[in-house]
Amino acid sequence: MTDYKEFITKNLYRLDGYRAYFPRNNPTFNNPEFEDAQLKVMITRLSPFPNIRESITHHFLFQEVRRALPYAYIDYSVFPNPKNIPLFAENNIPFFLGIQSLRSISDFDLLLVSNSFNLELFNLPYLFLNTGIPASKTERLKTKAPVIVMGGSNSLMAQCTISPEGDSFIDALFFGEGEGAVQKIISIINEKKDCPKPELLDILEKEIPGFFDIRLPIPESACVSPPKAPHSSHLLTDYPILNTDIENTAKLQITQGCPCFCSFCFEGNTRKPFREYEPQDILEKALVVKIKHAPTEFDFLSFNFNLHTGISRIIADLNKVAKFVNFKSQRADIIAMRPELLDIEILSGKRTYTIGVEGISDRMRRYLHKSLNEQELLKALEHIYAKKPRQLKLFFMITGLENDNDLKEFKGFIMKLKQHKGKLSPGCRTIMSFGLLVNLPFTPMQFAPTIKDPESIKHIKGDLKRDCETNGFEFRMAQDTEEFLVSQHIALGGFECFDVISDFVNMGGYFDGEHISGDKNALISALRSASGDGLYGAKDENYVFPFENLRGAPAKSFLYRMYDEARNFKDNGYCLEGKGECIGCGGCEERKLSTLPEVRQEDIEKLRNIVEMKKRPKSMQAVVTIKEAGKFLTPEAKCVFIGRAILEHIPSLVKDYLACRQVQNMPASKGYGFLFGSFLYDFEFMGSSDAFSSYLEKNTIDSPLLGISRVSGKEIGNSFRITSAWKDVSKYSFQNKVQDFMLVNGMGFDIRKTDGLTYFEVAAKDRKKKLLNSAALGQENGSVSLEVETGSNFSIVSLLKHIFGEEWMDAKVESI
Repeated sequence: MTDYKEFITKNLYRLDGYRAYFPRNNPTFNNPEFEDAQLKVMITRLSPFPNIRESITHHFLFQEVRRALPYAYIDYSVFPNPKNIPLFAENNIPFFLGIQSLRSISDFDLLLVSNSFNLELFNLPYLFLNTGIPASKTERLKTKAPVIVMGGSNSLMAQCTISPEGDSFIDALFFGEGEGAVQKIISIINEKKDCPKPELLDILEKEIPGFFDIRLPIPESACVSPPKAPHSSHLLTDYPILNTDIENTAKLQITQGCPCFCSFCFEGNTRKPFREYEPQDILEKALVVKIKHAPTEFDFLSFNFNLHTGISRIIADLNKVAKFVNFKSQRADIIAMRPELLDIEILSGKRTYTIGVEGISDRMRRYLHKSLNEQELLKALEHIYAKKPRQLKLFFMITGLENDNDLKEFKGFIMKLKQHKGKLSPGCRTIMSFGLLVNLPFTPMQFAPTIKDPESIKHIKGDLKRDCETNGFEFRMAQDTEEFLVSQHIALGGFECFDVISDFVNMGGYFDGEHISGDKNALISALRSASGDGLYGAKDENYVFPFENLRGAPAKSFLYRMYDEARNFKDNGYCLEGKGECIGCGGCEERKLSTLPEVRQEDIEKLRNIVEMKKRPKSMQAVVTIKEAGKFLTPEAKCVFIGRAILEHIPSLVKDYLACRQVQNMPASKGYGFLFGSFLYDFEFMGSSDAFSSYLEKNTIDSPLLGISRVSGKEIGNSFRITSAWKDVSKYSFQNKVQDFMLVNGMGFDIRKTDGLTYFEVAAKDRKKKLLNSAALGQENGSVSLEVETGSNFSIVSLLKHIFGEEWMDAKVESI
């Protein structure tokens, strides 16, 4: 077993995004010693850390594993930041590298891969290629490689990971919702981990619906894990705090699935039925999350949050326990039918709106089964503009079927929208974002012809851009054309894509989280050569899709019926009273329509009172001492660890505690996360802060990474202790460096020596420069220390670079 701590430590500041590896020994992972673990599980994301930091699927897997095995060692790994790839490759650092253990997957028993979208799949063989483990399931069976299981929202489109002969980049796929099922997988693997891998995979497939031990042909028993009834235990509460810039936002699932039948939407067709979590369960779990993660903001997870019938209660309840409540995507027709929803949204602080319009005309929206006509759309947007939002973003799709009448209708819509905006909200930034339609499997659009030549729609894009910009709206095109073509091909392509992807990766190609790195035109040509032209044209019911026979997947006959309606521009609505009838998708047994959300006046009044209280929070200050183990934390991660420590010690504050932030009285250290030591923080409470102040009068709060204590009267923020190794053994070498820094910056000083330390007192006239007031230094046995009292114009980094040169980053800096 090899860990790579020495490499990470030595090359820390050469690594882009090095903070992902901190804090070391993160207490919120609750891991045992690596060698003592029941099972060693690595959870992998196939995009770099910055690209997945807002996602929660790795946290969901963590919660499932931890609940199944309290003494498992669980770690995360991510695709390396692109800037780090040469450094990793030059030093033979495995690309599958745990952020906590700093170990390769070869030291683990199980690898759980979360795959969010299909371009990430290029990174599977690339990671194996750069980790020293075979990318082939067949070859791995000859080694002691861990069991490798992949799931996620893209698993039903992951056929390109399987070769025509039945080999694969992974050992098994999991199809469907993982609540409960992942725990069973973990328990079985732990119980049977000494079994030969083929036997273990066979057991898992027989015991776990949705688990597929990869081989061809796909057996008739292969299925999608059935949807689960919403239960409060499924809500995400138990996951580690990571070192990100958004760590103070917590995601709360409020619905599962979708009642709509947009013909292009993978989730809308595969995630049936629509299910709601109870508002009371959401609030109770939010309080658990508050204690464990101390978020300043809750963000809803829902395909369309305004479809939840209890949404007004949820918004009001969560505002009682969090400083901010955020929600993004919502349906325009619901706003048109329930405009009073905007009252509670605006009251909660929402100022930016995102609406999926999709088709550019009524005809194209019928093709996409959006169940939204222009009258409803304009009515909804008029209501939004009336609330004076900061920003409105509308999303559209280009299908390639748009004609002159569609473009003319879009121009008319834009001109009407311009009038509404000018009359109601002229200052609102309005963005029109366009993307090309990707026809996905398990949707009606899988049968439709695809856009093969983007040049054929160039005139459509040109007209849309002109009409947006001449009427004062921003125009955006969201996709790289070549990457659209690759994504479209591997979404509908078959197992023949496996070899093309392998060859592309062997030539150094990968997906960097934003774009494909490599010769994209050659890749497109190779994919088309492998698959032929069949997947680009219209398809009938006899066309064979790779995973079409999975039990529990949307019925092919139903999808074709919906496609037939789409190509005839018919839209029969969706599962909502007033918007349609049951259309027989087979997603539920009750065939019951959803109802419109209720906006209760009592919720509006409750929220209004809460908002007024939050405008005048109770504030107090305290000293936060960041231990050396807590350095390199982002400001957001620090605040989460601080809030967690407070609520663990004083749980009665769970509803009143709102937020904390460092007092900006340390200009010398601003922006530098390598400091530790004492800092002054402001704390906000919605109710009384008495419980906090009373506790600190008698106690200090201590946690593995930090401590919190009352303000003692000593000034904090201007004094620092610097310690470092020092190679120059000559007696006055360090003193000369400090002295030179002061002279270069025009500071006169007096020197005195006491008890082995050398003191510099800056002349009174030079203190007006607000750089240094004093310094005390010591040098002994290859190490040095320096304590400085600074002014507001002082920069710690300038001092460190002057004294320590290229090794300045090795110095430890403590606020005292």
